[in-house]
Amino acid sequence: MPWSPRRHAADTTAMLNRAINQVVGEAAFIDKLAPLGFFAVADPSPAALTTYIDRQRPIWELIVKLSGARVE
Repeated sequence: MPWSPRRHAADTTAMLNRAINQVVGEAAFIDKLAPLGFFAVADPSPAALTTYIDRQRPIWELIVKLSGARVE
């Protein structure tokens, strides 16, 4: 699930992905997110996260554009 620079070492990214997925799957972590209205999602691989972001980007670009939000 980690998102890192493109040239980041693949073995480091894989190690981070495993560690993050382990924490995200723990009941204590899930229980802390729930009252905040969040839920944990563990991606099987960094590539899965990249695919998800690539699919979501055009949707959120349109929402931001239609909202009229601006960076100041």
